[in-house]
Amino acid sequence: MAASGLAKINQMDASDKDVARRSHLESIVDPPKSLYERLGGSAAIDAAVDQFYDTVLADSRVNKFFEGTDMAKQRRMQKAFLTFAFGGPGNYSGKNMRKAHQKLVDEQGLNDTHYDVIVELLGGTLQKLGVCEADVAEAAKIANSVRDDVLCREPGSQKKTLYERLGGAAAIDAAVEQFYDTVLADSMRKAHQKLVDEQGLNDTHYDVIVELLGGTLQKLGVCEADVAEAAKIANSVRDDVLCREPGSKRKTLYERLGGAAAIDAAVEQFYDTVLADSRVNKFFEGTDMVKQRRMQ
Repeated sequence: MAASGLAKINQMDASDKDVARRSHLESIVDPPKSLYERLGGSAAIDAAVDQFYDTVLADSRVNKFFEGTDMAKQRRMQKAFLTFAFGGPGNYSGKNMRKAHQKLVDEQGLNDTHYDVIVELLGGTLQKLGVCEADVAEAAKIANSVRDDVLCREPGSQKKTLYERLGGAAAIDAAVEQFYDTVLADSMRKAHQKLVDEQGLNDTHYDVIVELLGGTLQKLGVCEADVAEAAKIANSVRDDVLCREPGSKRKTLYERLGGAAAIDAAVEQFYDTVLADSRVNKFFEGTDMVKQRRMQ
């Protein structure tokens, strides 16, 4: 770098050479100050870190990550890290960034959104302390240089948002539709549960409701195709109204009693009881009871 600079100076006019030589020598003797020095050294870093953490702990977007943290120790470690990262004296001997933040990422979901807030609050703190825009920008650049380590991921592999991980717009649309279908179905069940449990609301009654809806639409001049579609929509919530699992049509009384064998046994016992009861047996005098039982 120095040799290249001198070569360029030798190509200049005599009047410019003196100015260029002085500038070149000054850059060698007095190299550019580090960010640490430009900010004001140790005292400035200490003040910035203290004010920064006061701001962080007051910000509901990120303060949960510091619950239960020994903040005196945290401030000390941060001061040491920023001194090192900003070009100050000494070496940083704190925990590996990934190890220090792994639990926050795994258990509390620390992500880019939170990290953006931290960088924002750091920049705001430095601005309040009168740091120039260029140095604020450099501090943000340094903070962002360890973003991947803090968020425990491969360099450059920005973690996908929840929106992206779910599958984007189509997945969100499907999720919202299904969510409201579930909410509405739950409300439908609650609204009709008592009618089902206490008054026996069933498919027969529901068929009547669908029939009456269709008849009403026909009287209003609605075409057959639209009447059929209205019936289809009404039937789509049948299971919810009747408070049962989708597709599990409620058994008829015949099925619930046990079918043909149970009906036969019930009729036989019923007529044995009837014929033995003097209050009603007169109505069956001269009746072909075999045929009567069959018909019943």
